Amino acid sequence: MKKSTLKALYPINEWLRIHTTHLAYVRNLVLTLAVASLGYCMSKYSSIDFTTTFVVKYCLTSTIIAFGISVLLGLLIAVIQDKVFRLYREISRNIEKENVPEDSEVDDNVIAAPRSRCISLERTNKCLFLSQLIIYGIGVILLTVSVFA
Repeated sequence: MKKSTLKALYPINEWLRIHTTHLAYVRNLVLTLAVASLGYCMSKYSSIDFTTTFVVKYCLTSTIIAFGISVLLGLLIAVIQDKVFRLYREISRNIEKENVPEDSEVDDNVIAAPRSRCISLERTNKCLFLSQLIIYGIGVILLTVSVFA
């Protein structure tokens, strides 16, 4: 590909802006979900007495575990996405460092290795995000059962 085309696909300033915005959003989202879900479950769990049914105790304990796992997956996704953005930044800088004119071809080896790692990490993130949504949904269902049981 031509250097000018690659620079248009991987602009350094754009990736830095996206990186900063994404990390801030993920951090806020994970903290909000963690505090809201786990805080509510812990307050419900602390108010359980000996007359509470086994189903409610089991559901609340399982809900706390499910929300905890969901939060941990969210943090793992943020860390992996950070690695992806760093690889995109590396690609951008490699393109900038190439000493070729703007309209000439850039060697594919400049972007091949980091790009293949990006694709692999993005696939991993998709699987983790799907897992996070499923586990969070299970937690919501268990919480609903424990509240209405």
